[in-house]
Amino acid sequence: MKIQEALLKGRLALNSLEPEILLSSILKKEIIELYKNPNYELKEDEVSCFEKLVLERKRGVPLEYLTGMTEFMGFLFKITDDVLIPRKETEILVEEAIKEAEKIKNPRIIDIGCGSGAIAISIKKFLPGSYVLATDISEKALLVSKMNAKMHNIFLYFVCAYLLSAIKGKFDIIVSNPPYVETNLVLKYEPKIALDGGHSGLDFYPGIFKEAGNLLAKDGLLILEIGQGKKEAVLEIAKNHNFSLKRIINDYSDIERVLCFCY
Repeated sequence: MKIQEALLKGRLALNSLEPEILLSSILKKEIIELYKNPNYELKEDEVSCFEKLVLERKRGVPLEYLTGMTEFMGFLFKITDDVLIPRKETEILVEEAIKEAEKIKNPRIIDIGCGSGAIAISIKKFLPGSYVLATDISEKALLVSKMNAKMHNIFLYFVCAYLLSAIKGKFDIIVSNPPYVETNLVLKYEPKIALDGGHSGLDFYPGIFKEAGNLLAKDGLLILEIGQGKKEAVLEIAKNHNFSLKRIINDYSDIERVLCFCY
């Protein structure tokens, strides 16, 4: 089977550029190279792998898990089904953290629930003088984070822990995109541990506010991503733990997505 034949077959099953993306990941070539070499004869194992990935994608497996890669903040990250696929909306969280951290000389930053490491690594790449510590309760997720840090030649501190339970010291900024999907809405293919925020989608916020208060330096900030329609509930939790809202940032769909707090 030639490249052009494989792509045609893939397009009959999938939308847009997905067949090109899948085939380029198998051949380890840029998509432009596929178009330049339409008559390249695929090996038997390449055809078999491509057909398997097309079938898996048609069944609903996320493209990122099939290719093992995703893009976030302009950087490529390795992805496995042990971690959440970083969303475009989460870039708003990172941008806010970077904007605030740029005001501080050698800022100390924590990322709670780092998953693939996309948040922590992106912050460190934009702020090379920062001290960044990343936590996750999942050892498998931390392995992916460490793999990505090595790929980007970035040094981070990693701690396997629930929220901030094992952390000591003072930090200028604490960021987190905690699990906030309501249990009955958790997606099929991504790890439940990275998505499930309980019946209300709010299970992790009380613990974050409680523990963050002991770790924030003077004038420190807690920056959190929240689910749609959860602002008032999170503000009430923040108030109960003596945090004050500094700013709300809406996402690309004009949904209140990132809350910035001071203590």
